[in-house]
This record gives sequence, structure tokens and C-alpha cells, in this order.
Amino acid sequence: MIRPLKLILLGTLMAIVAGACGGSGPSVIAAATSTTAVPTTAPASVTSSTAALTTAAPTTAAPTTVAPTTIAPPTTVETPPDLVLPTLLLTDGNTVRSVGPDDTGGLSSYVELVTDSPARVAYMTGDFTVVAEEYPAPSGPGEVVHYLQDGTREVIPNAKTLYGIEIIGGEESAIVAQEHSVTMDSGDLVAVGLDTGTIVFLGQAWGPEFGVGAVEWSDTGIAVISAWTDLTESVTYIDNTGGYVTRVSPTDGLAYAQAPLVQAAALSPDAQTVVWAEGPEYQVDPATGDSVLVGDFWVVKGMNLDSGAIEFAMPIDFTGVDPANSSIDSIHWAGTFLIVNRTQFIGDSQVNLAPTLIDMTGAEPAIVPFGPAGNATPLDL
Repeated sequence: MIRPLKLILLGTLMAIVAGACGGSGPSVIAAATSTTAVPTTAPASVTSSTAALTTAAPTTAAPTTVAPTTIAPPTTVETPPDLVLPTLLLTDGNTVRSVGPDDTGGLSSYVELVTDSPARVAYMTGDFTVVAEEYPAPSGPGEVVHYLQDGTREVIPNAKTLYGIEIIGGEESAIVAQEHSVTMDSGDLVAVGLDTGTIVFLGQAWGPEFGVGAVEWSDTGIAVISAWTDLTESVTYIDNTGGYVTRVSPTDGLAYAQAPLVQAAALSPDAQTVVWAEGPEYQVDPATGDSVLVGDFWVVKGMNLDSGAIEFAMPIDFTGVDPANSSIDSIHWAGTFLIVNRTQFIGDSQVNLAPTLIDMTGAEPAIVPFGPAGNATPLDL
């Protein structure tokens, strides 16, 4: 069955309620090794190596579905020959590596960190240290860890989910969700200063029938928050003090408990464009009572925040992957590129596919080939 973020988090929160009631060094891409994948009982936390991806066969059993409608691709655009790809931080299993263009026009890879536990995502800070979201136990909660230059491993207290690194109140801070606990009925979204530990409250991260899936910042101090709310989704905006900012949203007018699934919103650096992923999701067929997959296959859309006009709709390739086992969990801006992180479920494991890179410099967005697999975040060198 499909495992969109809102269903994964819902299962986690239901379990909580029930409980309350009763060295780094040079490397090459091919050197990545397999790690034990974390089961999906840890929300969106599992990863697998490039090698595991190439050897594991996609799930072929298809559930009862309503066939998605066809999305016409945008006009084909030639990629400029002098286009320079961004350097990315790729997290896959226990390996965090930087991947970027070299002098020959190809890609070079360097292992920045081998984490103590399988990691879902990692970000590099301004002093070239790494903050990662790890899963010490296959079915346990995550923890957010800051790896310092001297090799010290600092666990950020009471932090479960890592959404990014941002300057808040003049200090580089980890944007995190408070840890789930059977003694709590909700948790906060906070910024934790990496030097002083100062905490800035930014809103609610999770609670009954609510969970934040992504928080993405622009260069203007405004962030967009993607969340599931009961059986639907919300995309809202905040400033760097947690105050709400009024902007047109991709979920304005979204029908309750109806396709499409909307998630992984991100703001352009100038906060003039919001992008997001739309995909299929399961719904109950009122005629039969069966759960069926409905909606179009994955597409990334962009909307002008001044006019509210949809500027593009870019289909994202998942060739060979059953729609029920596919997901886009995050989108990041890296300069003039969009980085679209694609994942596939194989049994109870979630593996990283190669991210899709979209060049936004032309009259039409254009997909740029990128081979290495992993959960990618921008790396500004």
C-alpha cells in the first residue's frame, strides 16, 4: 500500500495515543555499501545504498487502482551545454557524501561523514560540520545529531525530526520537531541554536491528526510548511519568529480527503514562487468500501505567489516503480535548480532513488540528468 507521509505519521500518533491509554575520507560513488534499512514504522526514515537500489527488484504487485490520468509533459527544452550543476550533500544509509561537478565536466564524490546509525537526511552547516537525522533502532524514533569538527557527536535534546538548517535570531539553527512521547499529546516545531542551544518556537510540529512533513526557507526569512491535517493537507507560511504570513497556497480550495496528495512544498530564494509535489493517494471507494489509489502520477508544480498563476507542471519520472510504492518527500532550491528527492518502497523498506534536478533558468523548466542515489540537500561551497 502507498505510504504517504500523512499515513505514516498517523500510524505513529495512533500508537502514541494507544500507549497513553492502556572518519571521513575520499570516496567514489560506487564505493557506497548497503546498510540495514529502517522499517517504515519510523516515519520516512529509511534509506538504502545505491548498490541496494540496483539489485532490489521493484514491487510488481499492483493494488486495485483507479488509473491515473495522463499528464502531458511540458515543452522539451535543451539543457545549455555550459550549465553547471550544484554541489549536493547526499545521504544514503550511513554514508553522507558531497557530490558535485569536477573539472572534466563529470561528477566527483567525497565522503564527508559515516554516521553512527542509518540516517534519513543530513545538512552541512557554515563551518562544514554535519547535522543528521538518524535512527539507532530499526523501529525506534529518530534523533538529530550534530557531528563537530573534532569528531564529537552531539545529540540535540528532545529532537526527533530534522527539517533543515537556517539562520534564526542571528544564529545558525537546526529546524526540528520535538520528540514524540506517550506523555505528550503534541510537539513543537522549533529552531535550536547550534552554538548556544537557544530555542525559538516556530509553531506546532505534530499533534492529533496533524503532522509537519517539510519546512523550507527562502532567503527572505519566510518559510513554507507542508503538513497533513486529518485526511487532507495544508501548505502555510511563517516568518523566522514563527508568525504566520499570508500567501496564496497550493492547498487553497483542496477538497477534503480527495486526491491529489500535496506535499514537499518549497519557496524560491526570493519567495516569489512556491513549488510542490502532487501525487496519487489512497481513498475509500464508497461503492465497494475498498481502498483504491486515485489521482495523477507525481508532478512538480510551480505557482507565482503574486498572481496565483500556475507557471509550470513538470512530470517526475518513476519508470519501473509501482505508483503505490513511490513518493516525493522533499524538494529543495539550490540556486537556480530544484532538487526533487524521490523514494521507492520495497516491502517494508524505503530506498532512495537518484534525485531529479530541474534547471529553472530557461523559458521552460528542464530536467537535467543526475545519476547518484540519495536524499539530497543543497551544499553551498
